Amino acid sequence: ARRYACGMHTACVALPPVLRRFLPAWMLAMLACLGPAQLLAQGVATVATPLEKRVLILASSGVGNRGIDQYVTEVLEGLHAGGVRRADIYVEYLAMEQNRDAQVRRQLADFLRKKYASLPIDLVVTVQQPALSFLVGEGKGVAPGVTAIATDATVPPDADAGGRALVLQTRAFDYRGTAQRALELFPRTQRLVILIGSSEQEQSRLQHIYGALADLKGRVEMEDTHDLTLEQAEQQLSRLPANTVVLGIGIIRDAAGRVYVPLESSTRIANSANAPVFSFIDITVGHGSIGGMVMRISDLAAAAARHALLLLRGDARPGDAANAMQITSVPLFDWVQLKRWRADMGALPAGTIYINQPPSLWGEYKAYVVSSLAAILALSTLVAGLLFQRWRRRDAERHLRVSEERFRTLVEHAPEAILVQDADHGVFVDANPNAERMFGYTREALLQGGPERLYGTEQPDGQEAARSIQDNVDRALSGVQVVAERMVRTADGRELPCEVRLVRLPHATKRLVRASYTDISQRKEAEQRIRQLAFYDPLTGQPNRRLLLERLQRALVVCARTGRCGALLYLDLDNFKNLNDTMGHETGDLLLQEVSRRLTACLREVDTAARLGGDEFVVMLEDLHPDPNEAGGQVLSVGEKVLKVLEQPCMLAGKEFRSSASIGVTLFGDEDRSAEELLKRADLAMYQAKAAGRNALRFFNPDMQAAVTARAELETDLRAAVRENQFLLYLQPQVDEQGDVIGAEALVRWQHPRRGMVSPLEFIGLAEETGLIVPMGQQILEEACAQLVAWSQAPRTAQLSLAVNVSVHQFRQGNFVDAVVNTIKRIGANPKRLKLELTESLLVDDVNDTVAKMAKLKVHGLGFSLDDFGTGYSSLSYLKLLPLDQLKIDQSFVRDVLTDANDAAIARTVIALAASLGLSVIAEGVETQGQRDFLASH
Repeated sequence: ARRYACGMHTACVALPPVLRRFLPAWMLAMLACLGPAQLLAQGVATVATPLEKRVLILASSGVGNRGIDQYVTEVLEGLHAGGVRRADIYVEYLAMEQNRDAQVRRQLADFLRKKYASLPIDLVVTVQQPALSFLVGEGKGVAPGVTAIATDATVPPDADAGGRALVLQTRAFDYRGTAQRALELFPRTQRLVILIGSSEQEQSRLQHIYGALADLKGRVEMEDTHDLTLEQAEQQLSRLPANTVVLGIGIIRDAAGRVYVPLESSTRIANSANAPVFSFIDITVGHGSIGGMVMRISDLAAAAARHALLLLRGDARPGDAANAMQITSVPLFDWVQLKRWRADMGALPAGTIYINQPPSLWGEYKAYVVSSLAAILALSTLVAGLLFQRWRRRDAERHLRVSEERFRTLVEHAPEAILVQDADHGVFVDANPNAERMFGYTREALLQGGPERLYGTEQPDGQEAARSIQDNVDRALSGVQVVAERMVRTADGRELPCEVRLVRLPHATKRLVRASYTDISQRKEAEQRIRQLAFYDPLTGQPNRRLLLERLQRALVVCARTGRCGALLYLDLDNFKNLNDTMGHETGDLLLQEVSRRLTACLREVDTAARLGGDEFVVMLEDLHPDPNEAGGQVLSVGEKVLKVLEQPCMLAGKEFRSSASIGVTLFGDEDRSAEELLKRADLAMYQAKAAGRNALRFFNPDMQAAVTARAELETDLRAAVRENQFLLYLQPQVDEQGDVIGAEALVRWQHPRRGMVSPLEFIGLAEETGLIVPMGQQILEEACAQLVAWSQAPRTAQLSLAVNVSVHQFRQGNFVDAVVNTIKRIGANPKRLKLELTESLLVDDVNDTVAKMAKLKVHGLGFSLDDFGTGYSSLSYLKLLPLDQLKIDQSFVRDVLTDANDAAIARTVIALAASLGLSVIAEGVETQGQRDFLASH
């Protein structure tokens, strides 16, 4: 092929110039037919720049290991092709398997150190882990400090790697891909046997194999041969059951300790195994292995050679990521073995490489057929060239005229304003009609001037724009397309934002630049609207939370740099909900807008007033005194001013309205706090101002944060207590006038795992706020029913009743009646022994629902007691409607019944009221004999 190409070149040189113009196309056709790879194989090579560099290759094994020999040979050829002389490439076979003795290794290292002491080595290439360990260990005196490329190895344990910079090239075996190919070729596979040696490197590789095949553990069984000799492995593999596949060929020792490299062990294992053997490396394919997703040694060697040349030329550093050394496994299979094991060859992917495949007729004679067809095609092309040349010239002229007309049409009707500028004279030499419409100038007026007409050079900003546009013109002349945004002044004096694109126009004698102007005023307006929506409150026009946080973050940086303080004022309007409910949301919006205007009037330009949402505003004060005390005084002055301004009456929808605000304040600048944390602090302080009576200002106190944190922790623990049922049922006895126990009241206690016993005063209120009182009450009801069942088993306690407190939240549940009835039935308690204690707060709203639920439960036999009677706001008219069985005198009246005439009168009144309504009475908190006697006497 080379001789043929050279002969054709000699013949073509003698052709007339007209025909030689067709030679590039003809030669490309020849290359396409013959194939680039075929021509390169016949001697077409790239000439590399010579390199005056020396390379030392250290191989772990001795001569005769086919894989290492092939790798070393191809690295050597790659380096030589890249410009390194063969005489400057040194190869040392270390035979590490035989040279295990430390004394022998030291002698070997000393020999190599002396051998290369007078030969300055520029790069070292090590093959496999033993060679690298030797280089950074005993052999660190060999070419000291020289960068090393390490193949099939890991970083040594010492941090400095023997004082060398390392570039690692690890064999990225595709264990998962090979196993997948095996299961696709043999879909009935039930067992995978991983053939592996017992060396430390093989053991490490075994862990990677199992990790890669982790998702196959549930599909097939797996085992390995890491602790077997070659003879034992042969025996075990010869007895393999059907539907078994063997993966991998490792370095295995026989019973005598002789090491068998993959190529040697492959033949023996494949001949003895009663199953197909898949491999991870290409040298074993064709020696009994069926193949797989294999790593080709030639690819590894080529990658190492390429990266070595980059290092030698200085185009790469040892620390750079060696992307060029990442090699992808390829599907490579032995055709004979595929047929032998009757594999499903239709499962192999496109692009699979086969060896030992029987040759075809087309494969044998393809090159000759293609070469003959190419020669015929070339001769036909030369004959037709003379006729085609004249036609093409005429057609080119016609296309040129059409192209010029099309270009002129596009320019004339382009939506942009297009101006052509003569860069040497600074004037416009052409303009399209849209330029006249956009700028308001006539074409003649535009061509009489240059860019200064559009930028108004009489203004300072216009002069700067003109200079900038001239710089862009110079850049465009260098071949760069320039895009810029400019404000253009039209003929009527308007400022028009435009996007300008500058492109050099080819011309024989002039330097021309085409400037395309696009009106972007609508885009600018849209960007402004988007920014307004993204960063400003649509109702008040003030910054929103996002913009406030950005400015606060910037203020924190400024405070840290200057040492000055800042402050956040968190405002919440008092009773704003009442205004919305009584006068409507439109009136509320008017108030928010008025508050926004008044806040802005109270602040400096450097300060920020933002609306977070609803009736919440935040004021950020910057550039305050460095002393926190002085800064606090400044903030207090501003806050009091804001309170006074907001107190002033305002007219809303024709009516006068007065408003006030509660303000929480926190300073920043002296501590490293986040923006969100500062907002939380100011919010906490605002709630303290609310609690202080509203229309007040409070500074953040760390005790506030502690209280909130404690409450949050208590709520978390309370949720865990409900989930884990940490509550205990304590029984407070109820006795008659003779002192006999007639029942008990169920009291709940919390057995906290860390705090011990927790009083209900600490958690009942929180449980009601969070809604946890509902599941808690259900648990107490279930335990109470279980207690009644336990009492019913003994005659002495069978007649006892048990009272259970029911929360308002629990009673208001829509399924409360069903839940109580189902619980009683499920546990088997006597409903007539169960008494539910209700509080007067149930009478505040929806008394009809209360009466209806009580009536349904009365049908099932439950009794009701009104707890804490006299302490709430119940109405006597509602009291007569409730199907109660008992009134309960609160312990606050019982405690001072002997010393306080009012408490005694209340107790007597409750007793008399209960008697008139036909209800029984019980008093709680009776702790002295005197209290008991007083109550019993009435």
